[in-house]
Amino acid sequence: DLEVWPPVDAVPVDVSGLYTELAGEGMAYGPLFQGLKAAWRRGAELFTEVELPQDGHQDAARFGLHPALLDAGLHAIGHGDPAATAAGAMLPFAWAGVSLYAVGASALRIRLTPTAPDDPHTLALLIADESGRPVASVDALTLRPASSDQVQAAGGAHLDS
Repeated sequence: DLEVWPPVDAVPVDVSGLYTELAGEGMAYGPLFQGLKAAWRRGAELFTEVELPQDGHQDAARFGLHPALLDAGLHAIGHGDPAATAAGAMLPFAWAGVSLYAVGASALRIRLTPTAPDDPHTLALLIADESGRPVASVDALTLRPASSDQVQAAGGAHLDS
């Protein structure tokens, strides 16, 4: 249930310098993909609030779930956790059990929950619009670490799209 927002008993996570930090690690995001507005933690759960920039709102209806929103909802994973930072950026590797319930959202609330206590690299996602109505769910998103060198090497010579 993502109708109550911010989540009850959740602790805010400071994401104010996140995109500067990510750029320093070789993962520079353009304005459309810098949609993370806020994040909270409650135990092992991570909650994120994302929104497309105003000039991207008209494109939201072109997608079942706008890829920039979904990507931004994952940006806070490991943020502020020294152990996670040492492992490298956690990038989506495999998706399972993806369901779409609504389309065209320009802002989302996302709850990310580890699927098992001994596996912090596989998460279940519950995704809602800004009023808390369900948009999508993911039974399992498996993440894999990538070092700054690996991320930069993947970009090749042309890093600016």
